[in-house]
Amino acid sequence: MRLCAAVAVWIAVAGPARADSEVETRARGHYEIGLGLYRLGDYRAALKEFAAGYALVPKAGFLLNLGQTYRKLGQLRDARDKYRQFLTAVPAGDPQRPQAEKVLSEIEETLQTQPQLPDPPPPPPAEPTATTTTTTTAAPAPAVVAERATPTRQKKRLRLGGIVLAVAGVGLVGGGIGTSVLANGAVNDLNKLDQTGGAFDPSKDDAYKLDRTLSAVFFGVGGALVATGIVLVIVASR
Repeated sequence: MRLCAAVAVWIAVAGPARADSEVETRARGHYEIGLGLYRLGDYRAALKEFAAGYALVPKAGFLLNLGQTYRKLGQLRDARDKYRQFLTAVPAGDPQRPQAEKVLSEIEETLQTQPQLPDPPPPPPAEPTATTTTTTTAAPAPAVVAERATPTRQKKRLRLGGIVLAVAGVGLVGGGIGTSVLANGAVNDLNKLDQTGGAFDPSKDDAYKLDRTLSAVFFGVGGALVATGIVLVIVASR
């Protein structure tokens, strides 16, 4: 399924307008940010955003996002649970159901081939000695450093990814402007031929149609990339 599950989710979530529009808006924000993180390959951060969106608006579509993201992380048992929850929540005629059933079957087949790992033995009881006390007190220090460093690296990746997406989007928007200019030039030439009674030039008509189509595509994709990039930069600056 790759990104198809994540892309399709908000169609199910948005639905009719509800009285609590602020909650819907916050949930959509978590979805958009999660989708951007998913595209960048930051699956753990994307998982948190999808979970936050589901907590605000518990629509079944979010379960597909969570299941697919767990699958990317290799946490197949968690992925299996989310797909099962989705299939329990949606009716038999839901359009996402056949694909979800297929993915769930693949996950279960993979889990059956994996060896069952034994439960880890319980830790031995700590001895009340001076050595034990000293070790227990000193152990948390490295964890504090790691917890502080990880968000910083993550924010740098988010900011860089947002800048890259925004720059790419601006480039596509520029391409849309260029093709729009070419399309206008072609239609002006066709109008002049009509006014002067000249012969119709099918090549100019084809060029006009192609440039107009490319302009619409460039503007649409470029605008979406710029918006996603801005969202990621904003998130990274928090």
